[in-house]
Amino acid sequence: MAKKLKTNETSLGFFDLAIAAPSMKAALESWGADSNLFHQGVAKQSEDPDVIAATMAVPGVVLCRVQRALQGAG
Repeated sequence: MAKKLKTNETSLGFFDLAIAAPSMKAALESWGADSNLFHQGVAKQSEDPDVIAATMAVPGVVLCRVQRALQGAG
């Protein structure tokens, strides 16, 4: 039986990254992280239904968008 996917989020520079992955370790590997971003408090399991829907449509693919705080700025 396949592991249940969870959507995880982090930020990188001006971008938010999200992925549907079977574990935090898999998410970290997909982001290319060399440290535990979850332990540092800069990554988390997503509770945003729009982000969850988008990542579940393409599991294992890192989705990237401009940070919400910057959208509409300028």
